[in-house]
This record gives sequence, C-alpha cells and structure tokens, in this order.
Amino acid sequence: MELDNNCEKVLLDVWYSKNKSFVFDNNLYPDKLKNQMGRVLKLATMHYVPYNIIEGFTPEEYKGTESSALKLFAQEVNTTYKFLNNNNEEERWGDIYENWTGDGLLGLVVDDTVDFTFSAMGPWGQLHPYVDFSVTFERSGITCIVPAPTSTELTNKSFGNSILAMVKIFLVQCVDDADSPPGRYGALFMGLLFMYSLFLSSTYSSGLAAVMTLPRYNHPIETVQDLLDSGIPWVAPHEIWIFSISHSEVPIFKAIINAFLAEPSEEKLQDFSKTRDYTFAVERLPQATFAFPIDIHDDVIENFRVLKEDLYFEQLVVIARKSSVILPVLNKYLLRFCELGLIDHWQNEAVLLFGNPHMSRAILSNAKTATVGKLKWTHVEGAFGVLIFGQLIGLLVFIFEIGEARYKREKDIYTIS
Repeated sequence: MELDNNCEKVLLDVWYSKNKSFVFDNNLYPDKLKNQMGRVLKLATMHYVPYNIIEGFTPEEYKGTESSALKLFAQEVNTTYKFLNNNNEEERWGDIYENWTGDGLLGLVVDDTVDFTFSAMGPWGQLHPYVDFSVTFERSGITCIVPAPTSTELTNKSFGNSILAMVKIFLVQCVDDADSPPGRYGALFMGLLFMYSLFLSSTYSSGLAAVMTLPRYNHPIETVQDLLDSGIPWVAPHEIWIFSISHSEVPIFKAIINAFLAEPSEEKLQDFSKTRDYTFAVERLPQATFAFPIDIHDDVIENFRVLKEDLYFEQLVVIARKSSVILPVLNKYLLRFCELGLIDHWQNEAVLLFGNPHMSRAILSNAKTATVGKLKWTHVEGAFGVLIFGQLIGLLVFIFEIGEARYKREKDIYTIS
C-alpha cells in the first residue's frame, strides 16, 4: 500500500478457526519502522569536514562520516531523505532555550522541523530535557596547536661572566722569581703545569663544541597544565567548543573555560596565527588525523605543534526530537556501521579527499625536528679566541723578554768597558 491510496481496504489474510491457521500466512503486525514506505526523513546539518561535506554537492553526493551514515540509514528503512542545510554563520549549531524554542541546528530539531540534526555534536547534558541522543559512534578529542618552542641562541662567547672574572683576576697576578721553585725542579714544575693546562683546555674545548652543536629550546608547551601556566588563550570560531564542559565543576575544566576565546572573524584568526600570542583549537580524530576549524596557511602551520594531551574529549551522537520512535532503529544501524568499520572508512575518505593531510603531518612532525647540527665556527670561536689571545700575549712577552735580555747585556758590556 502506497501513501496516495492508503484509504483503500486491503485483504491481509483469512483465519480458519477450525485448524487455527491463516490462508496466506502473512505477518499481520509488521515492524513498520523498518519499512517506512518512502516517508520523508528530514535531516539538518551544515558543512563541517570531515563529518559533513555538502558545499558544492547535491544531497546524493554528500560525503562525510555523519552524512554518509544517515543517508545509508534512510535507504535501509525505505525513507526519502531531505537535507536542511544551515548556512547561517552566526547561528551554526545554535542553542535551545527554556521556553522550548531555539536557533541554529538545535532549534530545528526542538521545534520538530526535522527528525534528526547532526554536526559533530556531543551528548550535551543541558539539552537532555528537550531532545534525545543516539548511541555514540565516534570519538572527538579537543586539543590545541601551540607555538613551537623557540631556539635558545647561544652567545658568541663561550664563557660566562663569572669565568671571565676569574680569568681577569688570574691575569692581574704575576709570578715573581721568588715564587718560582729554584733550579731544574722549577722548570719541570712549570712544564708539567703547562701540559696540564693544555690538556684541560683541549678537553674543555672538545666537550664545549659537542654540547654547543645540540639544539636548545625554551620550555615547550606539551600538556594542558603547560598551556594554562603559559597564560596563552586558546581560540576557536564558536563557543560550541566549550559546550560540553561549560557546566562542569572540575577545577581543570574551569581553568580551560577561562582561557578560551571565541573569535568568529576569519581575518582576525589569520592575524592571530602570525603571532605567538594565541593557540588554536583542533579536533584530534582517530587514525592520527586532525580536523581544523580554522584555515591556517601552510607557511604558518610550520610554527606550531600539537599538544600531547587533549583538553577534553567527547563521543559524538545524532540529536533527535524528544521521544522519537525511530531513534531506537537508528541506534541499531549506527552500532552496525561501527562494527563493520564503515565509520572509519567514511572518515578516512573525507580526510583524504576534502581535509588537509599536509597540516596534520606538519604539526605531528614539528615535534621531531630537533636534530644534531654540524659543527660550525661559531660553536668553537670562543675557545679559539682564548687560545689565540693567549698565544699573542705569550709572543709579546717573549719579544719583551728578548729585548730586555739584550738591553741588560748591552748595559753590562757598557759598564765593564
């Protein structure tokens, strides 16, 4: 029976009480939710990679984790899906109010305009009195890309001020003949002292060169606590990024909320990315990939690295109208899609075709760029400077001693004559 002739009588079966059987043996109480005979299933979403790729495509061509799952579900239960796309940049996800009204995607489902709404939504507890949630089918971790640690440039001089002060004190002092051991033992002592100082300076210079070739960086931001201690705000284009923890009483979540900055302007976000004063929210997806709500240029992403920890994570759901009779059927299909690996397949397809794998690889590789550099002149110029300075002083003293000896000899000859 079709929808246009549903008023006509249809003979389902004939019951014989004598032998207690049906003529046609039809199912008189079929599960009508499994076959809805082409009923229109209204779905609300918006373009958000990798969950829903809808811009520039017809509904039959929509891709992404959630759009693909809901389209396949609609086909399995014999419904005709109809998408309502929210293109309002100001409302986007929207919100639900106490008078049972709302705006954005959430407003469409609370006023029964659509059957389901979805776009990376979590089981947000404050919405439970107004809507119902499906089973969870995908994990989304909220983390940040933070400025990479800056290199600590070593000064050209290889010694600190304290060592230089000790050298100055040593140079001011002089060794008189009275302080020198007499005879052969004095020459032997001074020779051994010279050999020891040469060995010590060579060892120090070699170790110094090895240490100075290793890169040195300022303290990196690697954990959530590091981010909070740095005082740098984390930025996202919408307040929905803190919706899951907005009513939390956990101290760490309160600190994360206080450090959050919502900035919908794309131009300002681009300007923020060129400084080291902001961090930016990203979604950590399974399969070591990321979703970027902010379009950061490739030449800028090289200056960022991803946190090792998540600020928090949530399990994604589909939001339905309150007491939806079709929601249990959707739950069964979502669990089946997860078991078959279709959720992972659709996500990988969306990331590879419409995401930015280069940015994902870039922020992951930025944490592994600390390599040992080649030995350069700047690494050892301090030690060689001290060596050349000492040799120059020694040469001048040697010339002075020769001149002094010649002067004394000529003076003695003049006195004798």
